Amino acid sequence: MANCFSIGIDDKAGLFPIASRFNHSCHPRDNIEYTFDADSETLEMVVKVDTILAGDELTISYGTRRTPIDLYYRFGFKCCCGACPGLKKGETDYIW
Repeated sequence: MANCFSIGIDDKAGLFPIASRFNHSCHPRDNIEYTFDADSETLEMVVKVDTILAGDELTISYGTRRTPIDLYYRFGFKCCCGACPGLKKGETDYIW
């Protein structure tokens, strides 16, 4: 399932509508950290920067070991975060 978060219990995941709105960056500014609290069944997100200016984008990583092609096939988007090389021409010509 795309747009879900691991909850740290076996292979289970949860869908959290607000958290799902954050865009991906291969190297986020380390500005958002999230954990799942199993007792309260909530996803806790903490912004870790002192100053957030108007227009600053808060991003998260959809997986630190994912390549741009993995992101495309798993989540259906072409990464253009600027921190990675992105997709090469022709890499998305064949879908599954």
